[in-house]
Amino acid sequence: MKRRSMRALHTAIWAFGSFVLRAQVPLEAGHAVANLENIVRLASTPGGDEVAVYSDNVPVDALLRATWTDQYGFVYDISGFTSFCTSTSDITITLGIHAGEARAVTLRANSDAQPGQRNLNCVWPGFVTDRQNAFRVYDATPRIDSMTPNAFDQSNVEVPVAFTGIGFGIRPPALEISPAGVAWRIGAGNTPTQFVAYLTAPNPGNYDVAVESSGNGATGFQPGTPPQSSSRSGKRRSGLCVSHPALLSRVAR
Repeated sequence: MKRRSMRALHTAIWAFGSFVLRAQVPLEAGHAVANLENIVRLASTPGGDEVAVYSDNVPVDALLRATWTDQYGFVYDISGFTSFCTSTSDITITLGIHAGEARAVTLRANSDAQPGQRNLNCVWPGFVTDRQNAFRVYDATPRIDSMTPNAFDQSNVEVPVAFTGIGFGIRPPALEISPAGVAWRIGAGNTPTQFVAYLTAPNPGNYDVAVESSGNGATGFQPGTPPQSSSRSGKRRSGLCVSHPALLSRVAR
């Protein structure tokens, strides 16, 4: 199969590449060309594995490919000529360098991003593509960054404790506290990154706290493909992605 060099490609895109494309579909600035959506590929590896992005603002590296074959059998790679790419408003996309027949791209999902498939809209010289179901968003593993206060000095008194972190879900999360016996309830106004829990401990001592999320969507926690995220934070357990154990200290006076 014949391939154009990058120098020839640049000339082809502006000199006659658009002519070949116009023979297939009309090109108008800012208009999505449905017939060309299949030239865009997004993969997590050169082999084409699914791109999984989690709702934790952690960057995910992927590869963007955009090639097509013209009527003469020449293969064009325009990955390096992408102006920018966008998706839904809860996704941030950053284009990187172009190497070979792919361009590096980084994706981030906001902490409140709902799980599900996302489209990828890319702008090229003279046309726009809309790649359906280019990648998928999954729920992030909850992570406790802080609990304030994490030491208080009265038993059998309800104490408000502010939790901050990531992956708590859009609905009030559940708590798992050990040793058992601590009463808890979640206050109003929770977000995927913070909430207030009202705790009542029966005895002085140290307690480990884990947060369990029901996810950001309407169908429960979506863990993704292996390695999966976990709906529960807390102590390290076999097979679960974990943050540090959250220690809640009670001091008797």
